[in-house]
Amino acid sequence: MYNPNPFDSDLTLFINSDRQSIAEIVVHDIAGQPVTSEVLETNTTYQIGSNWRQGIYIMHIYVDGKVTHERVVKGRQ
Repeated sequence: MYNPNPFDSDLTLFINSDRQSIAEIVVHDIAGQPVTSEVLETNTTYQIGSNWRQGIYIMHIYVDGKVTHERVVKGRQ
C-alpha cells in the first residue's frame, strides 16, 4: 500500500505480508533511470521519495517470491 498518489513531499509505503519477511523495492523514473533500490522489512511503514524530483516513477516491489509494479507520481513541493 502506498499513499498519497500523487504525492508532493514524501510517499508512505507499507508492504503487507502474511509473515514478517524482507522486501526489495527498485524505483525507476519514467525514462528507465534507476532512482533507488532498498531492502525493507514487510509490515512496517516507510517514508520514501522526499528527495525525488517531480515526475512519474515505477516501483518494482519484490516480496515473498512475487513482484508487483506500481506507478507513482510526485507533484510540486
